[in-house]
Amino acid sequence: MKKITVVCVCVVLAAVAALFLFFNRRHKPQAVVSPVVHKPALVPKPSPVQPTKPLSPPKPIVTTAKPPSTESRPASGSPDKIKLVAGLAGDKDYQSRINAVHGLGKNLTRQEIRSLYDFLASKPGQEPLININAIKNDALSCLLNQETLPVDLGSRILGMYRDKSNDLMWRGYCVQFFGLYYQRKWKPGSAVGNNTERADLAKAYNEALAEKDSEIAGTALLGITRLSSQYPEFDKKALSDTAFALLSDDKTSLPSRIAAMQICGTLQTAQALPAARMLAQTGEAIPLRLASIATLGSIGENQDISLLQGILAGSDTILGNAASEALKHLTNRLQQASTTQQ
Repeated sequence: MKKITVVCVCVVLAAVAALFLFFNRRHKPQAVVSPVVHKPALVPKPSPVQPTKPLSPPKPIVTTAKPPSTESRPASGSPDKIKLVAGLAGDKDYQSRINAVHGLGKNLTRQEIRSLYDFLASKPGQEPLININAIKNDALSCLLNQETLPVDLGSRILGMYRDKSNDLMWRGYCVQFFGLYYQRKWKPGSAVGNNTERADLAKAYNEALAEKDSEIAGTALLGITRLSSQYPEFDKKALSDTAFALLSDDKTSLPSRIAAMQICGTLQTAQALPAARMLAQTGEAIPLRLASIATLGSIGENQDISLLQGILAGSDTILGNAASEALKHLTNRLQQASTTQQ
């Protein structure tokens, strides 16, 4: 049963990631929900994540073109190894800069940390966003993995997300880092108390959930779900309601609707069942149909067996494979429920 659940979730995650990258010429998710500062809403349930990096960035475009002079860059006084990361010295191609990031280590000096902050806050010129944001992503991961966590890293991440002059892709990456920073900074199950930084992160999550017209809402929804399995301040009922609201809102972007459907299945949101039945058959995009099919496996009823069998009998192999796994999950779940009742 667990194995099947994992397979279903993997199929959906792969689909979500594919659409996510497609819609992310610039990347960022956002969504709508009533503020949850005292009682934040957040969702999934993965095993504790080791701080590394969020979803892998899109494959960069390797180019030898020099960055335009209009690009906002760190001060020339940056330490030499940070200059290479920022494209201010030596090779300026993508691979050289990525290699430089990976060689920074876990014991950066305060000056080096400040120089990385400057680089992360810089605005790209005509350099491909996929490239520059991939480098920034790994640079931010490097800071998160320092042996001593930089004291102002959390405020820097929040500041970059809240700076609307940053491109959508980078702001979305920052939302992904909310949860990684949260897990690195505070032990699962620890009390919130009067921690203002922790409260501000919960507030930022709700701000991101309100950006439903982009991918940012979906990114925030997925991140909160992960935290909800470890931190009791993130209320699963509120999160379930938020996911259903995003799913039901025709103003919610497609990537965020896909994430919302996935979370409805994860949190057993029964009110999403009619939408899952309809979208599994008529969803406007394959990833949305895949998420809906998986949700039927998680919360479907006896009548949904024939629906899934119909999809399985169709000509689309991808949908058929998803329906097959959902059928296994659904029938096993119904059999288990029947056995329990006897």
